[in-house]
Amino acid sequence: MTAMALLPKGVELTIGDAEPLLVRHVIAALPPRLLEATTRFSPSVPPETVQRWRGTPTWMAPHAKFFALYDQPFWREAGLSGTAQSMVGPMMEIHDATTSSGSAALFGFLGVGAEQRAALGEAALTRACLDQLTRIFGSEARQPTATILKDWAAHPLTATAADRSAAAISFPTARHG
Repeated sequence: MTAMALLPKGVELTIGDAEPLLVRHVIAALPPRLLEATTRFSPSVPPETVQRWRGTPTWMAPHAKFFALYDQPFWREAGLSGTAQSMVGPMMEIHDATTSSGSAALFGFLGVGAEQRAALGEAALTRACLDQLTRIFGSEARQPTATILKDWAAHPLTATAADRSAAAISFPTARHG
């Protein structure tokens, strides 16, 4: 949605280049910052509301998760829970994300700020996450069948620049070599 206009017969919604829609009610399921940043309103939204929307951080927007998928939950076979907290490496909190059907996975919340993640890039973050999983869970952790980095700060339908610059806890990474 790019524009919302209050008219006597309802609300006119503009969505990209499509013909405007006239509706009776609108429920905007966007974070307030994102709604304010991406939608033109007619009449204008009162300044105090704009200020409140801009000042409302988007939950999870500055955060990221890393997933490593495996053929089997090898950590369980070694008697490990798959849960860890770490001050060395990009992930500060790691959990067993194995599904009830047995699809094995580990995931972690990254403690690296959004700007630093963007500067490092996905390949370097993936290597650092796999290094960390290997230190904690052993050499089998180095060979996942797939990895996924979900960075909400990089998603244009989740975060604004104000969300990306929100304070994030940063943890030192181990030095190799």
